[in-house]
Amino acid sequence: MAARPHAVPANAGPILSYEFENATVSYFSAAPNRLIARLRDGSSKDYGVPTGELRKSFWRLVESVHTGERPACGIAAASSHTLCVNGVQESVPAPVPFPEELVNRDDQGVTWVQGLMSTMIACYDQWRLPSELGGVPWASPGRIIDLRNYRRFPANN
Repeated sequence: MAARPHAVPANAGPILSYEFENATVSYFSAAPNRLIARLRDGSSKDYGVPTGELRKSFWRLVESVHTGERPACGIAAASSHTLCVNGVQESVPAPVPFPEELVNRDDQGVTWVQGLMSTMIACYDQWRLPSELGGVPWASPGRIIDLRNYRRFPANN
């Protein structure tokens, strides 16, 4: 069974592009359907197809607890991810609802938001957040959160 779209009427991803100091890591679920790092020196590294590997990665992590083997994603990487997610949640502590006139429900029970897909593609293409595009009624900017000395979530506890 194909995955159902998430709040949009059709699938368009996943698509990602992470820019680092010395490389860009990209994945497009269409072609080439591979996670590829392109390094500044012109070389590349193909990490393969990430889909289906999540379950294996999880069980390798569980196994590492028993074997003492170092997990692929260590505490530093996991902590950085958690820190980022906590910052996002503090920046916008309550979700902003979509205007009801933009919310659609089809005969199969799928709920989707009119214009969300094109907005997210424009955000990706322009390197902007929805609140930075203008004309997006449900988008509001979050507040800036300084994570340099952040020790707990929420920070005021």
